[in-house]
Amino acid sequence: MEERTTSNYKSGLEGVLAGKTAISCIDGGLSYRGYAVHDLVRTSFEEVAHLLLYKKLPTTEELKDFSQCFGDERYL
Repeated sequence: MEERTTSNYKSGLEGVLAGKTAISCIDGGLSYRGYAVHDLVRTSFEEVAHLLLYKKLPTTEELKDFSQCFGDERYL
């Protein structure tokens, strides 16, 4: 078995580059499409999926339609 060296090992995220992408940003906290993650935890999976796909949180009607699409695809 080959012995592994740990001379380049760094714990945690030390040395990991992180920043802004088209969807997320780490600038004082993680956000997606301009919404802080700690705010998004109060929303549903469907709302966050809509945000990631369509770049905005859904209206009540959009959420209803979007959720219906998910429901239709859940049947085995």
